[in-house]
Amino acid sequence: MSHSRPPPSEANVGKMIDFKWGDKRGVGGKNKDIQYYESFVYEGVQYFLYDCVYLYTAGHVETSIGKLVKIFETRNRQKMIKLVWFFRPFDIRNWLGQYKPCWNELFLASGEGKGVSNFNYLVISLINCLSSY
Repeated sequence: MSHSRPPPSEANVGKMIDFKWGDKRGVGGKNKDIQYYESFVYEGVQYFLYDCVYLYTAGHVETSIGKLVKIFETRNRQKMIKLVWFFRPFDIRNWLGQYKPCWNELFLASGEGKGVSNFNYLVISLINCLSSY
């Protein structure tokens, strides 16, 4: 017997996953309409600001790895995270020059520009199997 779930959305996230916010951190934004958090709990696991997490994407062999640098909810009740990405050697091989990294080294992105960090809907990240390490 197969069970199907409705597609993920902010409206049905509470029905699909075990989620709750942790301690509030403060408010921000132009109109002070963004609520920041220290943590959240997903499926019984608590994730804190500055934790490093794996994100699995269906159809991809490798996971993406990021560091949680912002956890917040917008005035429209959208749950969001900002991640700074880690790169594997094959991701940045053209910029390593003569340095020969070990196959299992990770490099935390720094600076400005595309690919260093981005904002993600927390719901989609959770459904794509967020896990901490």
